[in-house]
Amino acid sequence: MKPFLQIANRRMNSPLRCCFLFLIVFTAFIVTLNSSTIPITFADNNELVEFDFETGDFLGWMQEECCAHSQRIVTSPVRSGHHAVRFEVRDDDRYFSASRSEIHRSSDRDTLGQDYWYGFSIYIPEEWPDQDSGFTIISQWHGSPDKDQGEISRSPVLRLEYRNKKFKILGAYSKEEIQTSDSGTSVLLYNDDEFAKKGTWHDFIFNMKWSYESDGYVQAWIDGQRVVDYNGPIGYNDTRGPYFKMGVYRSLNNTGTMVIYHDSYRKGNSFAEVNPDQDNSPLPTATLVPTSTPHATPTPDASVGAIQLVANMPDSIGVGETVKASIEARGVGMDGIYGSQLELSFDPSLVTIRNLKINPDLSYVLRSQVDTITGKISMVASRTGQQPGLIDNVTLATFDVQASNIPGTATFLFADEKLSDPYANRLEAVTKNHTLTITGDTFPIPTDEPTSVPTGEPTPKPTNQPTPSPTIQPTPKPTDQPTPGPTIEPNTAIVFGQVLLTGRDSNKLAGTTLVVTEEGFSTVLTSTTTDANGNFTLSDVPIDTSISIRAEMVGYLSATCDNPSVTAPETGLAAVTLLSGDITGDDAVNIIDATAVGIEFGQSGTNLTADINLDGIVDIFDLVLVSSNFEEEGPQVWTCQ
Repeated sequence: MKPFLQIANRRMNSPLRCCFLFLIVFTAFIVTLNSSTIPITFADNNELVEFDFETGDFLGWMQEECCAHSQRIVTSPVRSGHHAVRFEVRDDDRYFSASRSEIHRSSDRDTLGQDYWYGFSIYIPEEWPDQDSGFTIISQWHGSPDKDQGEISRSPVLRLEYRNKKFKILGAYSKEEIQTSDSGTSVLLYNDDEFAKKGTWHDFIFNMKWSYESDGYVQAWIDGQRVVDYNGPIGYNDTRGPYFKMGVYRSLNNTGTMVIYHDSYRKGNSFAEVNPDQDNSPLPTATLVPTSTPHATPTPDASVGAIQLVANMPDSIGVGETVKASIEARGVGMDGIYGSQLELSFDPSLVTIRNLKINPDLSYVLRSQVDTITGKISMVASRTGQQPGLIDNVTLATFDVQASNIPGTATFLFADEKLSDPYANRLEAVTKNHTLTITGDTFPIPTDEPTSVPTGEPTPKPTNQPTPSPTIQPTPKPTDQPTPGPTIEPNTAIVFGQVLLTGRDSNKLAGTTLVVTEEGFSTVLTSTTTDANGNFTLSDVPIDTSISIRAEMVGYLSATCDNPSVTAPETGLAAVTLLSGDITGDDAVNIIDATAVGIEFGQSGTNLTADINLDGIVDIFDLVLVSSNFEEEGPQVWTCQ
């Protein structure tokens, strides 16, 4: 799941705002700043974006995590409100070979040459292991390489590190148009232990203009004190600007469990807007003066940045000729394609399609067929396991096109196209249909060769695995100890928390069952179910008793919180996110669950067993929710405290 987005547009009405902007720009020219002066500027078209994580999920963020313990929303410690984000990295944790646990906003990329303000808070626990070597990045702005031109990912354009009991801020820049190596110039902006205390919240504010020329700049404040005032190049010569990431990313030679907390993320127009310490945020006062009418901002093209789906083949061929063709997704961003569902129609009287092959990286193929009667290519395929999506220009399928014996124009039209990222989110795509001109003189096609009959893909039969006999759990024999006499009723407490469901919107989280048992026994002490937002409250939970709390939901693997410390009058637990894909309810995600998706695929309505994300239709997104957790088993470990 991913976090709740609050967008607050704090701008004034246009005439009033223009007057205010004029005064601010005028003031910026006449005021000389010192280390205690707070500049106030406003960037055009930059609404205030806030993430306080108060809804208890990650909506709006992409998660980079390897394990159940990597990331979660917690209720303590917090900078403001009632929730913050906890990141953890252990020695053996790997996310695509890197030691990291981060979240990022690649959907919100900055623009080169514009002014930006960011604010956020970080808490470093006392138990943090101090490192003298390597690097440990706790927030960063990541560049956007032009991968279609062969560029690679490079060092962050701006990063905040915590190492050897110091905060360290580094920048990087390069004017090279195409970087095929990490060859940028590094700039050390700050390296000091003045503010780097553990066990307390630290507020960070950054103001920057991304430019690989000399007109770039970076200003930074820690706990209200300016520590960076840099003027010069910052950033890379890329088509798109950088995006923000937070969490822990460390070199592999750094060891020990690292836990860190983030809260109060803001991106806006001024120091005051993004300041995590909102109670003490300075506000400008000024006399408003007239200014010119602002220029109208053109409406952005909704297709900019979208993936292009194309039928890649020649524009024309001769009658009777055969050419190679493919279905391609071009310009796929870093989230990548994990699953694809689409149809491509054609005129079967003008062309014949043969040898349809799905990209082997989409290893689970639910549908791959050519209908020679209606003229339709259909594919539904997904990756399997916890793998990254396919990026850049992706060939989804290949096939042969044979022209008929008469000239004409055949049009290939896309329909029902759905592309999914690794988190079962829809990727925006625009289709580009293709016209194939068949040229030449009519000639008869020899009929001595039998027309090949397309081999119908056999419906995969479920493996006749023997139905496992239910394990008869022995009823625990009563101990021979005498039953103790009546005692005072044990104290109880209220336990509350939240269960999140991968792939579901934040208002579709109802129905998870929470069951409390005494460890080692099956007798239910108390139980409840979650509400629409995944929240639950368990009453009468015993104190001073070793208990187990199990979360169970149809379509998901279970999770267990073992032996939590319960104190009166109430105890809060950290949220847990259940892994998706267990349609059959055997606490395992396997081929049987994928087959269940195949049986209901394309059906719409309510109460569909395979409609995991509850959007009313069984499609590629439900298949991804199964295939992405293929071979995972429950119960998951629920690190609830």
